[in-house]
Amino acid sequence: MNKFFRVFLVMALSIVLLSACGRNSAADKDKENGKPAFTVVTSFYPMYIATINITKDIPGVKVINMTKPQTGCLHDYQLVPEDMQKLEKANAFVVNGAGMEVFLDKAVKQQPKLKIVDASKNFARICMESVARESGGRNRGIIERNDLFVLNHTNMASIIVETGYLTNKEEREKLKDANYQKKIAQGLYDAIMKALEEN
Repeated sequence: MNKFFRVFLVMALSIVLLSACGRNSAADKDKENGKPAFTVVTSFYPMYIATINITKDIPGVKVINMTKPQTGCLHDYQLVPEDMQKLEKANAFVVNGAGMEVFLDKAVKQQPKLKIVDASKNFARICMESVARESGGRNRGIIERNDLFVLNHTNMASIIVETGYLTNKEEREKLKDANYQKKIAQGLYDAIMKALEEN
């Protein structure tokens, strides 16, 4: 009986030690150089794909998608406890913005220190600055519009670029000018290229 007890004790200690080693190696996967990983949570699958492409060569960055890949439109998505658990562990939350994530206010209230990266706002800023610089047009700033279908019912970052008003005689004449149109097109092209480089 004494021999059986010794064998049982050795096996029990081996199991405890091996399981502890397994936990440590799994935990180490979330750490880079002894530091916790920088965790980025994305709001839905297209943002996840974009984010992992941006962060793929950066050590210590972990990207998690909050919603299931088959989640379609986020306009009527409701946060679930699992989502809030992911956001609690996040250092940054990458969202489409432009009214896509209607739940964003609730998430921000519950996680006030969470850094929100709004993909559409940055893209709108880049386009606005580039078109105004290239065309010499007036920079009227970014105006958020949650009432426009074309902005709120897409599965990607979306913006509307107003290049002038037809009701304004001076702007109407500029919009008819082929050279002015080319400047606007160049400004948009430059903005898209810059946004791609930054992201």
